[in-house]
Amino acid sequence: MTFRVRILICLVVAGGTATFCTILGHPSKEWIHFFVYLVAILLSSGMKVAMPESEGTMSVNFPFILLGILQLSPLQAVVLTTCSVLAQCRIQVIKPFTLLQMLFNVANTATATALAWHTYAASMRLNVEMAPALAIAATVYFFANTIPVALIIAWDSCKSPLALWRKSFLWYLPFY
Repeated sequence: MTFRVRILICLVVAGGTATFCTILGHPSKEWIHFFVYLVAILLSSGMKVAMPESEGTMSVNFPFILLGILQLSPLQAVVLTTCSVLAQCRIQVIKPFTLLQMLFNVANTATATALAWHTYAASMRLNVEMAPALAIAATVYFFANTIPVALIIAWDSCKSPLALWRKSFLWYLPFY
């Protein structure tokens, strides 16, 4: 593992830790929705799409995360995402994830979810219609989630991050 990969992992984990600390003050709400989404996320975590030319996969449970961003507190949305990542790392995996990989993935998606939640909340305060606000939040989530992953993969395999991101991740944008 190269030095810059280690630094990026540290930065993402620090960002994830800061994310958890900043969202603790928001009151939780809609507990029934939370548990329904949690069950849906856990059931859908085994449904994965293989990433091109990679051992990685992407789960199809983002719609449930987006519903969490739309209807739940940021803490609840991040907990949904965290449970999703942990389930994805354990259910139907080809190659077992290391603790460091799981920590990176949890921190990365927690940060992406919190950023998307705050983007959606800010859009709603600015009286943006719901559909465009969700589209903007989903786009923020997409970039915040895929850029650090592309950097890790590219730097670890000595490839161009931008070329790898365009080839392996850009085609996911319409799904988001």
